[in-house]
Order: sequence, then structure tokens, then C-alpha cells
Amino acid sequence: MNKLMRAILNLPGLSYLEYRFRLSELERLQLKVHEDHKPLVAKAKNYQEREELEHAEWSDYREIGYEIQGLRSNRLLKKAHRYEITIPSRSNDDLWEQSNYGEWVLTEKGTQELKSLIRTEKKERRDVIAWWVNMTLGLIGAMIALISVMKSN
Repeated sequence: MNKLMRAILNLPGLSYLEYRFRLSELERLQLKVHEDHKPLVAKAKNYQEREELEHAEWSDYREIGYEIQGLRSNRLLKKAHRYEITIPSRSNDDLWEQSNYGEWVLTEKGTQELKSLIRTEKKERRDVIAWWVNMTLGLIGAMIALISVMKSN
């Protein structure tokens, strides 16, 4: 992926539709890599040539996989920043890995942990809002009851 595309993808206003579009593009590209290599591997003249072609396919597939991981990681990191969640340290090898191009991406475990933290923060925020709504509705109900009692007297 070129630098301009990376800069565009890292813009703060990247919408969900743009994210999904880019993700589906990369997933289609991974399938295309597999389909393009399939006939080449079938036509391989010997074991060594077949191994080289399969390694090239795996390498291309993995490169696109890192781009997908990077896209997903960036989206999660933006959400974490929005909710003011502390990002796990990059020194933790269980949560981060470095792509072939030096870009840091979340591992599967890191992705799950960050998603869990985001869900927890969202729930806590919803609980605070729900408490205020319930209190407000309770006070309005009490005021209506008090007004109706006062009018009936």
C-alpha cells in the first residue's frame, strides 16, 4: 500500500463505510492472489519450483493480511482514543506484532483485549446515562403526582 493511501486511511474522519469498503477490497485481493497462483503452482515442473511458487503466494497473502490487520488495528485504536482507553504497551508481544514493513499491528489476543475494554467503557457510559434518565423520569413522575394531589385538594 502506498504512503498516500495509508495517509488517507489514517484520517480521523474515516467512516465505517469507507473502512468496510477497504476491508472488502483487501479480502478480495487475498482471494485473487490465491486464484492467480493456483494455475502457476499446478504447472510447476518440479518440487522446488512448486515450493517457491507456494512461498511467493504465502508471502503475498501474508502481506495483504498485515494490511488487513493494520486497518482493523487502526480502527480499534481510534475507538480506544475516543473512549479515552489506555492502549496496551507495544512491548507486550502477546498483544502486538510488527509487520514485515515495521508497522505495529494488534495480534488476535490484542484485538480481543482492546474490544473488551471498549465494550466495558461503552457499557459504563450507557449505565451513567440510564441512571440520569431514570432519575429525571422519576422526578417528573413525582412532580406530576404532587401537582395532581394539589389540584384535587
